[in-house]
Amino acid sequence: MSAAERAYASADAWRALAEAAKDAWAGTASTADSLIANNSGAAIDAFEERWREVSSTASPRSLPLLVDRCVKLAETCEKYAVRLGTPAC
Repeated sequence: MSAAERAYASADAWRALAEAAKDAWAGTASTADSLIANNSGAAIDAFEERWREVSSTASPRSLPLLVDRCVKLAETCEKYAVRLGTPAC
């Protein structure tokens, strides 16, 4: 496998991670919101705080930010592969 092919494979892996994180976020958002809306107490308050942290684009530890960074890493890998001179398969 050439260096360019490895770079494209890395790009594919970063895109797959982005998709998995996006699917996880989308699949749990409505459930988490329903759980928060229909419960109360210290435990649910703690859960809500943590959920907001991982689901808000304002948080540096959020799933949306993870998705964005994975996509950017994939794009960087693809640009590197192009610089190496081998087109995408």
